[in-house]
Amino acid sequence: MMMTSAGSSKACKLAVLGAGVAGLQAIATARRLGAQVEAYDIRAEVKEQIVSLGAKNIEVEVGEEGTGTGGYAKELSEDAKAQAASRADREAEKI
Repeated sequence: MMMTSAGSSKACKLAVLGAGVAGLQAIATARRLGAQVEAYDIRAEVKEQIVSLGAKNIEVEVGEEGTGTGGYAKELSEDAKAQAASRADREAEKI
């Protein structure tokens, strides 16, 4: 919450889907501006990076590993994509 002589305003809530280079930069920028940030990435090892930037990690279990070669994310099966999209929709409704 921000208090000024003109009044007060609540912090913005932001969801970042995909915590690659640009997603992590979006998290850092939003946190510096005072937003409450939640983020999701299909790669399990990115959770630590999300939390280290001060965002809340959105847990999504899709039943398959999302890490491809070189640490990049790989394309998921159609069923896993549907599960991830459904979970992202439910989380967006909360925000």
